[in-house]
Amino acid sequence: ASDIYRRGLYITGGGALFETPTVTSGSATAVDTGGTITHNGSGVAIIACSSAANKTGVIVQAGTKHGQKLTIINNTAANTIAMAAAGTSNVANGTSCVISAIAAIELRWNALDSRWYQVRAA
Repeated sequence: ASDIYRRGLYITGGGALFETPTVTSGSATAVDTGGTITHNGSGVAIIACSSAANKTGVIVQAGTKHGQKLTIINNTAANTIAMAAAGTSNVANGTSCVISAIAAIELRWNALDSRWYQVRAA
């Protein structure tokens, strides 16, 4: 089967579609309670909690284009990251959006209401 790689998308002859982030935020960035997760328009943000406590009230930098994908990786061994309320955090499900230790979430930007939506099973 032929393979095509174009515009950050990898398509195999079998019809499967995979998106490869063209840029990541680089090394892990520390976030504290009430802090902001930045991504600078990249597809991946790697986050490390800065101390032994869980982080709450966290904000995610606004997206740059409708449908933008963002994966946030919490690479700490024991701390969770919980978002602030929807109107503050830019995340639609607000405080219900919690990233467990050694886990990741995927978000999509909705430019119509300026919020990130968590991608998960219904």
